[in-house]
Amino acid sequence: MAKLTLNVNEAARMLREAGIPMTAAKLSDGIEGGFYPFGRLVSKDERSGRRSFEIFTVDVAAFIREKTPEEVRA
Repeated sequence: MAKLTLNVNEAARMLREAGIPMTAAKLSDGIEGGFYPFGRLVSKDERSGRRSFEIFTVDVAAFIREKTPEEVRA
């Protein structure tokens, strides 16, 4: 069975494998800033800066499909 959710590193890897340059830090900043619709910031420790995200596999896959031109998908 496929994973329901991904951590930031897994989501970044999925994006890179689809040809979208991505690091975990860039993805974390993008989700927190509202630039990526497939994840949300759940909590942030103000002292350490550690962030927790909710990222669903199906949402990352849909984002990749949406951004991939038809001629590349074929």
